[in-house]
Amino acid sequence: SDFALRACARTLMPEVNAGVLGRYKPPGTQVARRKLFGKHEAPMPKPWEHGPHYKVDDAFRKASLFGIALAPLMTQKPEVAKEVILAVLIEEPRPRDCERERSYLLDDDRRLRLARVHQFSPAFHDKGPFWLFFNIAPERGTDCVIRRVAFATDRWSEQAGPATITLLTGDGKREYVGNSRLLGWYRGAVAPLAVTSALMALEEWLYRQIREGKAVDETFATVLERSHSAPFLALFWEVGRFDPVLFKGVLRPLLSAAELYDWEPRALAEGLNKLGLVCLGLQPRHVQQQICEWEGMQHRTRLVSQIAAHLLLFEPSMGE
Repeated sequence: SDFALRACARTLMPEVNAGVLGRYKPPGTQVARRKLFGKHEAPMPKPWEHGPHYKVDDAFRKASLFGIALAPLMTQKPEVAKEVILAVLIEEPRPRDCERERSYLLDDDRRLRLARVHQFSPAFHDKGPFWLFFNIAPERGTDCVIRRVAFATDRWSEQAGPATITLLTGDGKREYVGNSRLLGWYRGAVAPLAVTSALMALEEWLYRQIREGKAVDETFATVLERSHSAPFLALFWEVGRFDPVLFKGVLRPLLSAAELYDWEPRALAEGLNKLGLVCLGLQPRHVQQQICEWEGMQHRTRLVSQIAAHLLLFEPSMGE
């Protein structure tokens, strides 16, 4: 586990800290930056929460994210595995200047301070380490996805400004950061690919638990309690379409969010993953089939507004 934390740059090796190995610069160090006209210096910022202290080796990043290299760590020390996954998916500290900020505007990963990992394209529930994590240590896998989505949501909020969706709960009100754009992240609508894959893994794991008759209320409650990210609301809205009984219980607070009702018909009409489907022809045939089956699941065309109306009319407890 010590090796893994050093390899993902969460722990500084003595050689790195001394400046003998790697390109590590302590926070506050003035670093030369090139500009269109001349050069200037900018301070090196602190690492992001859960992020690396310096650039992660690409070979280690790839081995950690794809395949089963982290399976033993997920089994024996899942908390360390979670830390490794988060670190290799977050950008290393970089001096922030206006020109670099402008260059990020059309790049979801860099704009949200995420590491570029092209192997996540096209996003799917078995892309990356998340599906494996759910099957080995589902509680830690859930927490890993919560933190992964939270990081991207927070960076989005810093740039887009305040936007929230409010749920009415038994304890009062609870707000989740995001707007209609973030609600589509779970299906790949203009979203960071690794974030979409993480959300898809949670979605597929919930479907599998429901099909097998296993309890899922605790997972829903955990995410709604620990997370502040709106993409989870849309994902759970989708799972509620799959099993509408959930809206009578743990997912009932979602029915109080006017923003979700407003978003739903537009999302169904416009399509959440048009760009991904347009590029589908470039993928191997088996990948095309997987994605078409995923996008074409029967429940995806149901309107929760109709489900909610039915429950209100025919379930006396819903009027309480």
